[in-house]
Amino acid sequence: MSRDYRYLGTIGLFDSVTLPLKAGENEIWIAVSEAFGGWGIMARIVDLNQ
Repeated sequence: MSRDYRYLGTIGLFDSVTLPLKAGENEIWIAVSEAFGGWGIMARIVDLNQ
């Protein structure tokens, strides 16, 4: 169980997911699993009304 030597363990906003949110309260659940080395998640919420 090893990683590529260039892997720095960094996370960032490299991918995107579009969520069909509606006006009012929305609930977002995120599940992450891994088998070795830890995990992390990063998110950014963009307000399209600005």
